Amino acid sequence: MEPDKIITAVKNALEGIQGAVWGPLTVLIIAAAGAVVSLGTGFIQLRGLKQMLLLLKRRLKSGGLRQSMTALGATVGSGSVSGVAAALAIGGPGALFWLWVSGLFGMGAAYGEGVLSIRYRDGKKGGIMYSLRDGLGERWAAWLYAVFTLFASLGMGCMAQTGAFSEAAGYFIPLPGWAVGIVPAALAVFCLFSKGDFSGAASERVMPAVSLIYLALCLLVIALGMERLPYSLSQVFKNAVGIRQAAGGAVGWEIARAASNGFRRGIFSSEAGLGSTAAIHASDGLVTPHEQGLLNIFEVIVDTFIICTVTALSILCSGVTLDSGLAPTLTVTSAFERGMGGGALGAAAGAVCALCVMGFCLGTIIGWSKIGLGAAEYLFSSRKAVACYRAVYPAAALLGCILRLDAALAISDIFNGLMAYPCSAAIILLRREIFAASAGARASQSSRSRFFLSRFRGGSRTLKPREGIPAGRPAAKISPPETGCRAGSRDL
Repeated sequence: MEPDKIITAVKNALEGIQGAVWGPLTVLIIAAAGAVVSLGTGFIQLRGLKQMLLLLKRRLKSGGLRQSMTALGATVGSGSVSGVAAALAIGGPGALFWLWVSGLFGMGAAYGEGVLSIRYRDGKKGGIMYSLRDGLGERWAAWLYAVFTLFASLGMGCMAQTGAFSEAAGYFIPLPGWAVGIVPAALAVFCLFSKGDFSGAASERVMPAVSLIYLALCLLVIALGMERLPYSLSQVFKNAVGIRQAAGGAVGWEIARAASNGFRRGIFSSEAGLGSTAAIHASDGLVTPHEQGLLNIFEVIVDTFIICTVTALSILCSGVTLDSGLAPTLTVTSAFERGMGGGALGAAAGAVCALCVMGFCLGTIIGWSKIGLGAAEYLFSSRKAVACYRAVYPAAALLGCILRLDAALAISDIFNGLMAYPCSAAIILLRREIFAASAGARASQSSRSRFFLSRFRGGSRTLKPREGIPAGRPAAKISPPETGCRAGSRDL
């Protein structure tokens, strides 16, 4: 059989499995997990925003954001750029609305993941598999989740990222895939074989800089295309829930397609409901379960409501054709070029965009190397088996640059969906512990508020001594008046 036919057959098979895994049931169970946490905690993703900002400020001063930056690097990857472009191409502008909806429920699920990652960590090791094993006593489910995580690290965490990395690198110099793949493969080797915390140190330095540069560039493109912004926003809502003058069946299919792709790409981007970053957070011994839940909410906000949103609005405001047939990453760079007016300035903007995409991809490869390694250490007690994973992960990074990106995305979607089932089940079944962490934090905050309020009002007050009683001496106990009856007797 010819190589092209083999590739086509594999692609069709992957798309079939992808459609089966990412059916309505998967979307429903992730949304249900997020809704259960949101309702049970009084929408912690909204009422806990102030406390989250104070926590970030405190940890920023103490230099304790390494784990959060590593997790953010694992979260903000090609899904925040090329994944958004793919969602818009397939689902239209309405996919952005459903991406927001997935982010709202995803913050609830992410809070639950954060609580469980600290509550059931084993020393500095953790993950949803430990919650399934120790919290629910379901060892088989824990083992199955670890298997899904292991393969997802090779798909979503590695191959999909290196595929997008290769596309972005092609913006500069058209090189063979294997030549481009040397860079992410070498990075994976450093992450998995270095003795120190190379991945944490790299994420702590790279992710904030890349995110800020990309955000500034997106805002500039949106500002230059401001006249298109009202129309673009109207299309987001009309395409998501509106009814056009067309056949009802066609409109229903369009809305369903937008919702499906928006949810799928939102989860692919933020990873909320998958429990993937729990393995990274478990190594942080400086936070409580509630605080870790708040940090997880922060990651979803940055990824979905900031990076993904400005990416989508940049594409829509630039006026570029959504279904142009270009690769997703090249669609974004083309949008930046057109949004900046073309010419030398547009080419420079496209180049900066491509570099940021490459930075996001490398950050995700760094973060998922720790996630996959944690799953491998859970599954295998043999050091040789773990060493095999350390060798396979860089090989997958190289392979991702050779395969077409749509095949890598299909593999990623399949294992994303499979991870969602045990993770969402753990969140729902262990919901009382998640509620308790939120309620305990609220009670503690209320008691501190009452304490500071009493101090503000003048501290604990002492009664003014009555006339005839010296100050500083307690008043004598006043006995009840004599009634002529003994205690407990009844006056007949």
